[in-house]
Amino acid sequence: PPLFLPTPPPPPPIRSGLVGSEMCIRDSSNALDKDKIELGGLGQQHAHWHCDASHMEDDFHGTILYNHYNGHLTKTIFSDQVAAYNSLTDEQKLEFEDTIGYHMINHGPDRPLVFGSFRYSGDKRETLPMERRMVMRQPFTKEKCLYLSPVTWAGSRTRDSNQSLTKEYIFTLANETATNKYTHEWQQYDVCINDNIGLMHERLEWKHGIRVLYRLHFSYDKCSI
Repeated sequence: PPLFLPTPPPPPPIRSGLVGSEMCIRDSSNALDKDKIELGGLGQQHAHWHCDASHMEDDFHGTILYNHYNGHLTKTIFSDQVAAYNSLTDEQKLEFEDTIGYHMINHGPDRPLVFGSFRYSGDKRETLPMERRMVMRQPFTKEKCLYLSPVTWAGSRTRDSNQSLTKEYIFTLANETATNKYTHEWQQYDVCINDNIGLMHERLEWKHGIRVLYRLHFSYDKCSI
């Protein structure tokens, strides 16, 4: 399950910026930036099942989320992807073991600070898909996990077939295999540390109010635990 730390005293406001050379703190909020664009690019809508940073160039195995302001306006639901893998049929396990998923988010040329892998720039900028295995082993437990992230799914390939699994199929598969879930109701200053390989998550929609969380992605290979 995700790890929730004891509620700390309120810290000073955090500004987005580099942490060392590999990690960056980002806003996850429906507040607007100076260009009238929602911070984090998500707004208030339902953020369906996804794994953080699936479309980014590095292997960000985990995420730290800090509830800075009004996190309680909605809930975050986590799905156990070890249980998801174990719920598959033998035929599905065999098929997915050899499947590579393509992940990308095309934010367009007006979002130069959004994470991603790109070629060209300006109006010609294109987002490049990142390749992730559909079945991964959790780095510490070595258990097999079903890696889906439907929000960023952009197709797939297998060694023996040119047929790509559609985004619609992956959304359906994510819902069908979410057999072990945890719903978190945020309290002020909560800090959540979650694994992006063993877990997938979604954030529900809310109607009114400004909500601000700060998000930090990290790699198990590039930090001390």
